[in-house]
Amino acid sequence: MAGRLELPWHTLDGKDFAGPGWFGVADPERKSTARSWWGDREAAERLHLERSDASPGTSLLVVGVYDGSGETEDVEDMYERLVASLSRNFWASMVGGNHEGPKLRASVAAFRNGVSVRSEQIIDPFEREPARSRAVRAFLDGTTVEELTDRSQVLQASVPLELRRRKDAVGSGDAGTHEAVLLVTPTEEEDEAPDTIAYMRATRMVVKYKRVGDLPLGHRHFQAVLLAGTATRRGRKRPKRPSRCCVPRSRRTTTTGKARKT
Repeated sequence: MAGRLELPWHTLDGKDFAGPGWFGVADPERKSTARSWWGDREAAERLHLERSDASPGTSLLVVGVYDGSGETEDVEDMYERLVASLSRNFWASMVGGNHEGPKLRASVAAFRNGVSVRSEQIIDPFEREPARSRAVRAFLDGTTVEELTDRSQVLQASVPLELRRRKDAVGSGDAGTHEAVLLVTPTEEEDEAPDTIAYMRATRMVVKYKRVGDLPLGHRHFQAVLLAGTATRRGRKRPKRPSRCCVPRSRRTTTTGKARKT
């Protein structure tokens, strides 16, 4: 085990120490440096860092936790806030497909003095974001379509983004464009925030949400995802999307709408 400590200024054995530090064992080859500590399961349990299996990952342990912003009052409130934040910002990273697993798996539990006050809850992206999770999974599996004919389908389109030149770039030419990927899928009528785009890149962490305006009356409510950067998976071999010829002509429909440049 190895970890990063963020403590307040403190005194130990009569010596003053700054807050930041490393958790581990002293490295005999490097002064004032720690290296990984090969502990055991009992030690991990005493530190409240035990795990159900041997999978690698990161554990966060906050001692004497409190919310300086005042938005939460106790550990139960913090538990609910953490579940909501993970669900809102990292749901797409928790979606996997038939050919690859999710980039992230997250669960939240709360304890007070070693006693459980909130049981472990595994974050399920399809429970929190059913429509958009369906869109990301279809993209990963290569099952998106070019035209929606069913409420369970996911439409995929390319969106060219004009790039800005770097301040330290040499020359005066255009910076070029980047082909982002737009995913659109119908959502349920009871969706509390329909017609919203989730912007993301790289590991599919949500950068921001934006509600789409100027839509025609009576339009079909939807949810959308805009993937940019390495999240587009450009250059990677992906399953082919179904051809439009596989859809009977009598079932094809055309949907129209307005897009606003952002």
